[in-house]
Amino acid sequence: MADTTEIEAQNFWVSCLHARLLEIDGVSGSDPYETVVELLPELKGIQHALALAQNALVLAHARVHSLTITGRLPSEVLLHVFTCLSECDPASSRIHEGTSIFYCKANDPHLGWIVATHVCRRWRYLALSTPRLWSNVGAPFALPWVNEMLVRSEQHPFTLSAHVGAEDDELYDLVLKALSPDHVWRMKGLHIAFEGQSSYMDKFWLRNVEPRTSQVVEALTHPAPALESLAFSHLALRTYDLRNIFGSNLPRLRRLCLHYCSGSLDVDLPGLENIVNFEITVNISAVSLTELQELPLLLKKMPRLENLVINDVNHSPHTTNGATFDPVPLPCLKSFYLKRANMWFHHDLIALLGKLRLPPKARREFELYDRKDLELNSIVWTMEQVVPPATAFGDAGDPAARLSPSAIELVCNVSNHAYDDPLFSFKARVDDDPPWSKPRFTMNWTSRQALNALSVLFGAFELHAVTRLVFSLCNFDEITCIELRDAFGRMPAVREIVMRGASIRPLLRLLANPGPASPEAEGGQDLQQVFFPDLTALSITEGNFAGAAADDEGTDMALSDLLLKFIQRRAAMNVPLHFLKIAGCEGAEPLLAQLRCHVKDVRSVDY
Repeated sequence: MADTTEIEAQNFWVSCLHARLLEIDGVSGSDPYETVVELLPELKGIQHALALAQNALVLAHARVHSLTITGRLPSEVLLHVFTCLSECDPASSRIHEGTSIFYCKANDPHLGWIVATHVCRRWRYLALSTPRLWSNVGAPFALPWVNEMLVRSEQHPFTLSAHVGAEDDELYDLVLKALSPDHVWRMKGLHIAFEGQSSYMDKFWLRNVEPRTSQVVEALTHPAPALESLAFSHLALRTYDLRNIFGSNLPRLRRLCLHYCSGSLDVDLPGLENIVNFEITVNISAVSLTELQELPLLLKKMPRLENLVINDVNHSPHTTNGATFDPVPLPCLKSFYLKRANMWFHHDLIALLGKLRLPPKARREFELYDRKDLELNSIVWTMEQVVPPATAFGDAGDPAARLSPSAIELVCNVSNHAYDDPLFSFKARVDDDPPWSKPRFTMNWTSRQALNALSVLFGAFELHAVTRLVFSLCNFDEITCIELRDAFGRMPAVREIVMRGASIRPLLRLLANPGPASPEAEGGQDLQQVFFPDLTALSITEGNFAGAAADDEGTDMALSDLLLKFIQRRAAMNVPLHFLKIAGCEGAEPLLAQLRCHVKDVRSVDY
């Protein structure tokens, strides 16, 4: 049976074309040629009527689509969405702000945000009529569209990101075109990754790569008054004179990135005095110790620097005798990130950190790792050497220079890879930090043995003002908790504790059994102290109250028993909890009735 909608549509169009269809009624393709020729005017009339009907159908669809949700979006909102998409997912190599500008996923060409413009005619028209949407030009994956994007961007400032290799003839020509006077005057960002040199391909590099690298660098001669961001990767700084690039006309340059650029860091790039964001990646294959010593010389030329990122402090053991750095004042710095620093080669790191003069309110984040075969004593000693300069928030010897956080978070996560060590993180916040901002101080490391230096890390801060503690523990043990005992004793103002994870039992055991208050207790009695006398709120998430484990005395004490003991002890010492939240914890339901006898507000949440 024919579809009802199809029959109705057929009847509708037959009624519209009924008069013309009668003119060819009874004529078939097997009739004489002369008969068909005589009906040509009628056939053309029918074709014209069909064209009009099809056009009317298109207009009707467009009218219906204009009333849909996507059709009702204001142009300003739609344009903002396109702008965000063009920055997050450009039709080019994958460019990300963060660890590195250069992140290319091989063999993955994609249209990126342009796919969204194919939804309807209105969206496409809006995108084509907005030049700034086409200003993020990337290669090699956007190679087929680079010319078109340069045209569509019209007079709007654009950013070019490209990887210049040995066999990319077309890309090489397009890069030179973008650096020509016709386009470079409106260039807002230039991010070029050259093909790095390695010992096994020296001859190939000298024959194919080095000439192209030289020609690209030599093309940087025309003024770029709109350039705000400049990034080079694998550029031999010792080979090229960069003092006059872009005709020394870079009045708007604010961001500079040097990734794996070998050679002297004492470079005289124009516009360094205006740099606000600086990122450098150094490692054993790119920068020697002698050249790393010149990093302070480069930083001194950036008096307005606000954000500093140093990646891969990783050198040969033959160069760890310590470096001599001059003090580097950075009065405008707001954030300092040290990523992937190898603690095995810590002498350079300590020397650098000890000479950087950072403002007290500058945010700091450190990411440390080490070799797995290092001995425990070596790890602890290294942490003892690294932590003081990393946590120095003022002049040495000044008690006010120590950061006084209001909240501390300790994270112990299981690594995503079985062959990696667990990941640990220490975060300290102050009252001045907005809730959505990064902590004032963060230290991440991958060595479990470094947990034995937690007392060193806690000892670097004034803890009397800490009011909130957060523990995310997926890989924690009793031995590590010993490192926290002294720190807890120096936190009298803590009012809230948040625990989550499968390894909170050792921490709860420490809270339930704090130990003697002091060797000389009043009245000669062995009084026991209580951590956090002002504590009023406790939250426990993702714990297992159903299981049990042997304690130090060989008896079984489940997590529920430890929690009950902790709460009963506080109630007996007249410092009870007022709020307790248990969320996503297996086996907690039978315990709630007992807890409500000692805690005013007990809440249980099941995930």
